[in-house]
Amino acid sequence: MHRIALLVLLAGCRGGDGGDVATPAADPLDGSWVGTLATAPDAFTQVVDADRDAWIALHSNNLAAAARSHGQAGDRARLALGTLYSDLARLNHRAWADTMEAWQQKGTLPEDSALYWFAAVAALEGGDVPQARAWLEKAEASADPLVAQAAQALSQAEDPAAALPEEGDNLLIARLNAHRSARQSGALGVWADQTAAPLHRERAGDHERAFYDPQLFGTLAVTSAKDVERPGALAGVLFSDCPTPEALAAAAAPTDCAQATLALMGVTLSLGETDDPEAARALVRALDARLDPWVKTRIATASPDGAELLRGLSLGPRLRGELLVSLAREQLAVNDHPHQALALLQLAMDLETPRAVGPVNSPSLFALTAEANLRTGHTREALDALQVLRERHPEVAGVDEIVGDLAILRGLDRRGDSKEN
Repeated sequence: MHRIALLVLLAGCRGGDGGDVATPAADPLDGSWVGTLATAPDAFTQVVDADRDAWIALHSNNLAAAARSHGQAGDRARLALGTLYSDLARLNHRAWADTMEAWQQKGTLPEDSALYWFAAVAALEGGDVPQARAWLEKAEASADPLVAQAAQALSQAEDPAAALPEEGDNLLIARLNAHRSARQSGALGVWADQTAAPLHRERAGDHERAFYDPQLFGTLAVTSAKDVERPGALAGVLFSDCPTPEALAAAAAPTDCAQATLALMGVTLSLGETDDPEAARALVRALDARLDPWVKTRIATASPDGAELLRGLSLGPRLRGELLVSLAREQLAVNDHPHQALALLQLAMDLETPRAVGPVNSPSLFALTAEANLRTGHTREALDALQVLRERHPEVAGVDEIVGDLAILRGLDRRGDSKEN
């Protein structure tokens, strides 16, 4: 439906005289990409005409489809995928750490399992070298020769990030080296078609344990966005949290664009130094009190083409959603404020389609929602968010699996088998 709407708008918005319309008072938001489309819809046509299908995919947050393009929309999609995979890498590390801690607390860690190898690699991905070495010590004692061999090789490595000597057909070592190579070259290699499949399986009583690749998201984050530059001008900020090309050019950190948008709106409320969700809700109320009237005024006073772009493509809600997701990411990745992040993400959600990725609900919204829920003890809700994301991104299977195991360890209901004995 959104694809059809965008096609209609693309066909109809060709610039020209929009008729006599009232001229509203000047507003700083008029200089944003949303304001540009309202007042000069022909600028939108000029950007998207060269790569229409990719821009349609990017607008609907179908990042994989948009990334197949070699144009500006494709570059934007590859950068968005890099950000999404960075979010998932952080979530995956946290899920593994929490799962192993929960298993230790219950005293039910399985003996002689490949679990220790995968926990070690996950800890290494998260930068926790001491914990990685502790799990490797247990993995070295494994009865599975592939696991023991890989653990010994990694334990003896002076540089944990360096390639290991190849040992026959040891898939664990080969995959570790494949990640090292991919992060340097930017190319995934032949295993790219296996990103949604388990890397290793083992029998555990009457069921089978499946282990997924803990390095997957870190590598995808690097390879998706490697050597990709964000386009300049309108193409670089369209559908994003960055209000203007100038703000994008001045941005030195990922959240600088979000802060520039708040500044343009005159929203000066701070999230504060503590993890207070009410401060986040107050900021969103201030944001809505500023954005909603401006959008309504511009729809009422814009040319027919400009008004239809604002209304038909939900451009105000899109800017709002991107902004709140960016702020939530900062609260999780920088400030360690998961309750504030969760409040921002809940208020960012398009409640008309809360169970689907779409123009307002980006993939990262669901990845960050899963992380915020996990870190605030809402494991079932984290699983719910991952299930939505998995429909569009099947490579999420591995983190969905480990969060599901954590749900069981925390005494929650979950479909399927776990790795717990």
